[in-house]
Amino acid sequence: MKKRKDCFFGVHFDFHSNQTALGIGEKLEESKIQEFLRTVKPDFVQCDVKGHGGYSSYPTKCGFQTPAIKKDILAIWRNVTKQENVALYAHYSGILDAIQAKINPDWCVCDKNGNTDPYAMSSFSDYDENILIPQLIELAVDYKLDGAWVDGECWAATEDYSAPALLAYEKSGKVFSFKDFHRQAFRNHVQNYLNKVREVAPNFEIASNWMYTQQMPEKPTVSIDFISGDVIPMETYNATKFGTRVIANQNKTWDLASWSTDFYLHYEKSALQLCTEAADIIAMGGAFQVYCVQDYKSFMQNETYIPTLKEIGEFCKARQEFCHHANIRKEVGVLISEKGYFCERDRLFGRGGIHTDSASGLTVACLENQYSTEILLGYNALEQDISGYKAIIIPELKEIEPELKQKLLSYAKAGGALIIIGAHSSKLFASEFGYGNQSLKTDEVIAQLIIDNKKLTVECDFTLFNGDSLHQAKLATTSGEGLGVKQSVFGGAGGSWPLPRVQFDTSVVGSMVKPYGKGNIAIVPFDLGEQYLNFKTYQMRDMLGEIISKCYTEKMVKTNTHLVEIVLTEKNGREFINLINLGIGKVAGEVKTYDESLPIHNLKVEYLRDKKPSKVILLPENKELEFSYNNGRVCFEIEKLDIHSIIEIID
Repeated sequence: MKKRKDCFFGVHFDFHSNQTALGIGEKLEESKIQEFLRTVKPDFVQCDVKGHGGYSSYPTKCGFQTPAIKKDILAIWRNVTKQENVALYAHYSGILDAIQAKINPDWCVCDKNGNTDPYAMSSFSDYDENILIPQLIELAVDYKLDGAWVDGECWAATEDYSAPALLAYEKSGKVFSFKDFHRQAFRNHVQNYLNKVREVAPNFEIASNWMYTQQMPEKPTVSIDFISGDVIPMETYNATKFGTRVIANQNKTWDLASWSTDFYLHYEKSALQLCTEAADIIAMGGAFQVYCVQDYKSFMQNETYIPTLKEIGEFCKARQEFCHHANIRKEVGVLISEKGYFCERDRLFGRGGIHTDSASGLTVACLENQYSTEILLGYNALEQDISGYKAIIIPELKEIEPELKQKLLSYAKAGGALIIIGAHSSKLFASEFGYGNQSLKTDEVIAQLIIDNKKLTVECDFTLFNGDSLHQAKLATTSGEGLGVKQSVFGGAGGSWPLPRVQFDTSVVGSMVKPYGKGNIAIVPFDLGEQYLNFKTYQMRDMLGEIISKCYTEKMVKTNTHLVEIVLTEKNGREFINLINLGIGKVAGEVKTYDESLPIHNLKVEYLRDKKPSKVILLPENKELEFSYNNGRVCFEIEKLDIHSIIEIID
């Protein structure tokens, strides 16, 4: 059976069983599963075992099973997948277990007022030892599954004010803050069940959903076997571009899942749409899986969807040789600081927040400027040589590790380009620009920022610098009294709509670029990243592109459109340029699904390289392209880019 590291395409099924799921498996036939596996040809399947409701959909000996199970669907899935040499993983809800919350309320997390959580189990209770660990062992030993995808984990973890948790905190000596104590308790929870299961089933592979991703962007200390998560159904354009880049530098086997449907209204995505989502994931070296709704009585909710899954699988497999486990070649890195992430967080872990939202928007803006972009996690920056990055961007953050700041400044001094984004980040690096805190003022504004005659509407903190700048910016607000008050554009105190074009007499800084040692430091005193995440405009995209180009002129790839994403990789000594059509995935707003391509015709590409190659090959078609080599650039043209093409440069 394939190990997870050898798997490239999978299908995830679950239905989060509950007390209304009567007659589980009564219509399930082995032949249906067999036909599906032979048609779609997945490397692995994940199927329902226990959802957030806590009900097990198989006849468990140690949990709480759904009433009226007709057939042991898990045994059937295992039998057929084993025959077809397809790995089988359990979808198992970890921390979240509503039925155990009812049966054993003393196992629940408590809030400050003593109210028990209706779902979340406490890390200081007997839940892990009595339910979670015995069931995982049951799946590994009795059912001989290949592993488990443990759902409802880091994003569901929260502070616990139950008596056992408070007592444990007292005994710890309160060395850590209450939040950090509970963060470590979550890590201990995962490592504990990993250790206990491995004692009896060392080959059983386990992932804790979203651990060591953008929802927990830290150095891995828990020995999970692989990293995985499921992308929010209709936010995939930003989420896959950002999420893949957080995971790719964790040096672990990984994959991401796209939902084939959305919540509630189960409208289904086309093969085109899911292949577009897959392209970002596989180009970064990961594996791809598709989530489909499982039918608890039979097999899958919509069996007519099987040809769509087959098409997606074929798209992925055609690129596996060139993409799977490929290494990313450095160009631009967008930093994530653990301190910057955790200092602003209300919950223990999870998505969103100033720092990661800014990083997400900046990542997308860099990609739309045709820079091959990575997420540079803080611990990677401290432990590795970062001199290979042509530019490093620091998103908005309120705190940063002192040693990380010094490493980044040393990088710039040695010749790198360091670009600081945001009002609070600007203050953290103000002294490098010759400013003290007394020279800075930060205010929250809704305003129209005019930079080089381009109008940017901003709604965020803005740091006012006194002095000259390369970009002169002015703020148009609802009053001429300065940056003092955040005003409502829809009326209210002094507010109006549309924004009046009132400008201040004194210009404020839109961005600055200054020499720093052998390199450059640029500063943008408002959160361009978070703004771009929520309100994409070509003005903001171009502004970032202009700033990067002022700091770093040797752009690796140039094209004749902003609608192409570049991912530079190498694998087994082979040199690749991934080209992804951004135009397809940019469908937004009320459009939830789409099935027509917007191909890019006559795509012109210039690739910086110090040596003329012997061949330029278009993959997966294996078509040799004509090219020229001028002024250190390999120049070629692609007749049509549909979703994702790969260029191999051969010496």
